[in-house]
Amino acid sequence: MIGIWAVVTGLLEIVAAVRLRKLITTEWLMAFTGVVSIIFGVLVLAQPASGALALVYLFGFYAVLVGVLQISFGLRLRRFREDVKATAQTATSTSV
Repeated sequence: MIGIWAVVTGLLEIVAAVRLRKLITTEWLMAFTGVVSIIFGVLVLAQPASGALALVYLFGFYAVLVGVLQISFGLRLRRFREDVKATAQTATSTSV
């Protein structure tokens, strides 16, 4: 069940990255997060009989890696939002 969830989440993240590529410059982070999710999901699906300790390490590695990637992506989105606000203020002040 977790493997399927990770694969689906990864696919959705890649689709979102492709759709956002014209709006943001860091879509590769979102796409990379999707690829990591898919790899994790496939590993979990391929080894259902693996030990609980191995799954704990997989989950931990996955959580840390994806967390770091999402924080990095979030910081870049914040910078993008600030750029959009600055552009909107400039456009508003020059049109008045």
